[in-house]
Amino acid sequence: MRLACQLKPVANLSVTPLMNPETDFDVVGKEQETVMLFVDLRNFTKLSETTLPYDVIYIFNKYDATCGKAIEANSGRLDKFIGDRIMAISEVSDSIEVNCKGAVKAASEISKQIKMLSQDLSKEFSAELKCGMGIHTGQSIVGMMGYGDTVSRTAISDNVNVASRLEQMTKAYNSELIISKQVAVQAGLKTSEFVGESVEVRGRNEKLDIVSTPEAYQLQFS
Repeated sequence: MRLACQLKPVANLSVTPLMNPETDFDVVGKEQETVMLFVDLRNFTKLSETTLPYDVIYIFNKYDATCGKAIEANSGRLDKFIGDRIMAISEVSDSIEVNCKGAVKAASEISKQIKMLSQDLSKEFSAELKCGMGIHTGQSIVGMMGYGDTVSRTAISDNVNVASRLEQMTKAYNSELIISKQVAVQAGLKTSEFVGESVEVRGRNEKLDIVSTPEAYQLQFS
């Protein structure tokens, strides 16, 4: 695009397409607005040290299934599992408001279901399950990435990194969910019920307005 803007034709030109108009953009990649959700299981290292391997796998799979169902039930897409972390994308609609609301509703449902799962597991295990979540929205590069059998459709951008950083910040804030204020507004949340502030996010030059809540299952939409 930058080269095209500098082009000043002085005679007739012939154009040779470098990409077929019918090309699958998942293969070549495209830029689009996405809403990223990161979920992290708290104290998993401690759990794995005090629980038998078979039981760890059982608990872990229950956790993954609980989060996965909540995400998919709210039109989200599971992107990848990274150890005890989950990365999901909300992009089903052309409306960023719809996608933001879907991601926030997924987080609220995860909060509710994790508490129920923790109560069920407490009958057999001493560990209490808790999670931290972060949500942010912005432009991302989306397409098929990877190598060999590990190629999958995913997103990369500053937007993804910020959502991950917000999830990590929940530990210091003792919160279950931290989202950018932009997401909260577009999702139709009652921001007055949140704790809000402007924070520095590693990797960004400007501060980011965020809101946080210790109990995501109590979220209310305006």
